[in-house]
Amino acid sequence: MGVCSSEVSEPQSTPIKNTVVLLGSAGSGKSTLSKQLLISFGAGFSEGDYASFGRIIRTRVLEYMQTLIEESKTLHERAKKSGGGSAASAEEKSMMSEAKFELGEKGVEMAETVLKADAYVENANPLSGINSVGELIAELWKNTGIQAVYSQRKHFKKRLNENAKFFLDKVKDIAHQDYRPTVEDILRCRQRTVGHIECAIEYQGMDCSVYDLGGQWYSPP
Repeated sequence: MGVCSSEVSEPQSTPIKNTVVLLGSAGSGKSTLSKQLLISFGAGFSEGDYASFGRIIRTRVLEYMQTLIEESKTLHERAKKSGGGSAASAEEKSMMSEAKFELGEKGVEMAETVLKADAYVENANPLSGINSVGELIAELWKNTGIQAVYSQRKHFKKRLNENAKFFLDKVKDIAHQDYRPTVEDILRCRQRTVGHIECAIEYQGMDCSVYDLGGQWYSPP
């Protein structure tokens, strides 16, 4: 991530204008830094911001569990096909044991309900409603099969955010209708920036405009 700044000098009667541009690939921390600057030197977050981040966090929690469920199927099939051949080490055989990634009958039923849940219902809490999806996610997160799958996250086809555990550990609070994100929740919340986001801050008597420019994920060749 890089930071570019500029200063426009005008007649003394006009305050100096400063511009800070945050550059970098997706996931490099630009948006987190922008939030921290807004907290420390700006107006902070409005009630509308808290509500918006709350919706984003609920959506992410549902997506995290859906990813874990999908990967559980992939890992189970991979273990089934490999069968822990004679050439495999004891550690590899243990890691790829079919039973390790099984969710159990009740777990499978809960998983299917969670997979069908819609994370993008406008102005709605995706973790509430029929069967209380939030409660199901909380139960699945305690499932030994899901925990085994989570331990293999570095092998996932779909990237699992590094803050998944932080939010899944508190899913019951997040699912509550009166949930209001903490500052830490907001700082850990990940949302891809499209275009640019501007925030105004004041630092040592200077007015600054901070621009967070959207980046792209880097995929190794």
